[in-house]
Amino acid sequence: GQNFYNVTVTDFCEQTVELPVVVNVAIYEPITASPKFKPSCRPGEGAFSVDSVSGGAGDNKFYWVGAGNIVNNQLNGEASITNGSPDSVYTLTIQDYCNNLQSITVENSPFVSKTAIPNVITPNNDKFNDEFIIGAKEYADFLDFFPETSLRVYNRWGNLVYEAAEYKNDWRGGDLAEGVYYYEVLVNKGECVFKGSLHILQ
Repeated sequence: GQNFYNVTVTDFCEQTVELPVVVNVAIYEPITASPKFKPSCRPGEGAFSVDSVSGGAGDNKFYWVGAGNIVNNQLNGEASITNGSPDSVYTLTIQDYCNNLQSITVENSPFVSKTAIPNVITPNNDKFNDEFIIGAKEYADFLDFFPETSLRVYNRWGNLVYEAAEYKNDWRGGDLAEGVYYYEVLVNKGECVFKGSLHILQ
């Protein structure tokens, strides 16, 4: 806002003059921001980003601290994390042009501890193990976070018997006979690849 003052100036001859002075003072709103966490399918890995930064004097710098190895991008608030802990508190500090500081705390960041893939399905409509479900204990809606996850299933001779480019956790074995098959799951365009055997029991 504006502040008005009268300044009295006295010279060497003790003559005085009074001058009006207008002082413009910049008043900034407090810094606010919305940090977001995006998990990786790799255990203990993920990334933070920052949306909707407002307030402050601008020209912000961003600093993340917390457990694990953190690589900060001070210009946009993005940070990648390895060896992270879901029990750790992560703190984002934003520093503006005038060195005003604002800290925001993020607790219980849900890193994926382990991707769970079944080794048996029993598609008999008893609501237990009917579908081939890819998940993690931290995310019941695992494939919502990793929609570009594909599934391929092979028989014991290596022939492809099922494929889904964007798998929806809905495969029940189709018309395949009971027996042992082999799956290949590519999570997030192949960021993580899982292979193993699958037993179908009717």
